[in-house]
Amino acid sequence: MSRFIFLALVCAIGTEFAFVESVNAQVLSSYYITLNSYFSFIPAFPITIPQKEEAGDVYSQPGRIFARKADCFGEIATDSSETYFPRSIVVDSSNIAAQVAGDRSEIAKAAVDAGTKIQSTVVVSYGENGNAKWYQLLERNLIASLENSNNNDCRDKILRGLRSSSSVPWIIQSVWYATVNLSYQTSSAVDAGAKAEIDGRLSPLKASGSVTTEQTSGSLVIANTGKVAFPVAWRPAFISFEHYVYMNELLDQGWFRVLLYKLDLKNSDQEILEILKKDFKFEPKLVPSPKALVEEMSRGKAIPFDQKDEKHLAYLKEVNALYGLAQAIYGDSGAR
Repeated sequence: MSRFIFLALVCAIGTEFAFVESVNAQVLSSYYITLNSYFSFIPAFPITIPQKEEAGDVYSQPGRIFARKADCFGEIATDSSETYFPRSIVVDSSNIAAQVAGDRSEIAKAAVDAGTKIQSTVVVSYGENGNAKWYQLLERNLIASLENSNNNDCRDKILRGLRSSSSVPWIIQSVWYATVNLSYQTSSAVDAGAKAEIDGRLSPLKASGSVTTEQTSGSLVIANTGKVAFPVAWRPAFISFEHYVYMNELLDQGWFRVLLYKLDLKNSDQEILEILKKDFKFEPKLVPSPKALVEEMSRGKAIPFDQKDEKHLAYLKEVNALYGLAQAIYGDSGAR
């Protein structure tokens, strides 16, 4: 999703309203809201298409690399620390980026060949026992670099945008790396013979330690343990002041407060949308597409994101919730 998680504005673009119901029908089993909101515990924006991001890289818009740290902020030292991802989430397998689900086709084929199939949902967890790595550029070092009289072409372009007060430079201030672990289940119980056949077909993956199987009373659990750490979440160095104000105002909407604080995020997008529409008079047509939301987040006066400001951290949570909602309504077709 080009903006992995951003969003913004409930001033809708009329021509997009006609797509809401048809797109919604395509994402009944999706878990975009859960996937985006999961990262609010950090809080940070999720990365759904890893591109080896590092602190100091620059997006042209979230998810699209414009410049690498080496070309823009190469002289700034990167701080790192250990961190922890505390829990797992359940999502639809279609929500998982191909880079971290590369073994899924082999697992699915092994199940089919043994006379069963894997469920569409998958349990996702991060890191070995939840352990992850956090890399960041200190705000004072970043600002000092931008103010340096000996700037490079990359920083000159960023400064022009900052001085115009019309666009937000999408600099990655922080990034989290973790392995991604996926746990699949077969749709029915399997006997010892079927388990042995699946184990045999997955023997190359089992030999590497990336796949294990466990028989339960109702199904076979196939755990796909990540061996390579990917960038999974990030924070920006700057945010739009106008969009920050807008998100605070959106909290006056009852349905949005419920989305943020009350709903069981184990539910699918469709289940959450039905609750909001039935009980809180939520109208999906009021939410613009992810693409339109990203554009709104990218406009206006850029202000430094303060990692110690609770209101700035709350803004990331609010954006995650609204972006997930926009994806639930429009699917990925509205993300670019």
